[in-house]
Amino acid sequence: RPTRLADLHDDLSGRGHTPTTDVLTVETITAPDDIAAELGLRTRAEVIHLERIRRADGVPVALMHNWVLADVGDDSRAALTDRDRLAVESLYAILRSVGAHPYRARQRIGAVAADTAMAKLLDVDRGAPLLTVHRVMSDDTGRPIEVGHHHITADRHTMQMTLIET
Repeated sequence: RPTRLADLHDDLSGRGHTPTTDVLTVETITAPDDIAAELGLRTRAEVIHLERIRRADGVPVALMHNWVLADVGDDSRAALTDRDRLAVESLYAILRSVGAHPYRARQRIGAVAADTAMAKLLDVDRGAPLLTVHRVMSDDTGRPIEVGHHHITADRHTMQMTLIET
């Protein structure tokens, strides 16, 4: 995966795959304390929580959890809770459509072994290696607007980075 700000949907499309999404959960919730802190929110603030399975050519590649500001743009709550749109469009495309401008992200990459629930959802063996990607994305004003935490099948997706000396 080139180091550019894109979501997995756009990344898969750009690599010639057909991405599809199973929308498992769409809910407006009170932000958990850690998510509120990462988004710079006061306690008890509302966010939209999404849980989805991203597929490439019908094969599951990622279990994705996202927490998005509920008031990120014009009519954003309706757009971000539209299951039909979430099933076919990238989250970043939906954000752009409501006037938000994904601009910069800070992310951590790690690894875990698939637990029973993740293994079932991703169609891998229990204990299979999964990449973890935790991302906090900000708009062009520097305001954090989305936190994503994804579990990605290590045997079905790779990430590529270009490093330069500064």
